[in-house]
Amino acid sequence: MTALPHLITAPQAAELVRNALAAGNNDLAVRWLTEAVARLIESEGSNIPDNEFAEPDTTGDRRYDAVLATAFLYAANLCRVEAPAWTRVAPLTQPWLWGGDGFESAQYQAFIRSQTPTEFLERNILTRPRDWINA
Repeated sequence: MTALPHLITAPQAAELVRNALAAGNNDLAVRWLTEAVARLIESEGSNIPDNEFAEPDTTGDRRYDAVLATAFLYAANLCRVEAPAWTRVAPLTQPWLWGGDGFESAQYQAFIRSQTPTEFLERNILTRPRDWINA
């Protein structure tokens, strides 16, 4: 297996997610996208390659496409770099708890919603800032 570069570009992240989803491994898809965005956030805007924010192909899943775009927008905002237009996507029609299994209680969803950054909240994606950092 080839070692990954320090930063994972948006097109690379989309490909990794697409491959994981095609293999039926949603957990790996979540992990790859989280890893890509966490690395970008950890860079604090330093040494970002020119193609980091190149427009990716689809992941094959509208929800993952929305999360990928929004997560790269969120990371760009934290890194104080301009995010490209492709990161501004329409909201999902139903709230989606990132990394959840769909059986979360209304109370838990409300708890996560209270912590969700604006970029995600505006797109009906429920997540916390800590979901986008490496442990």
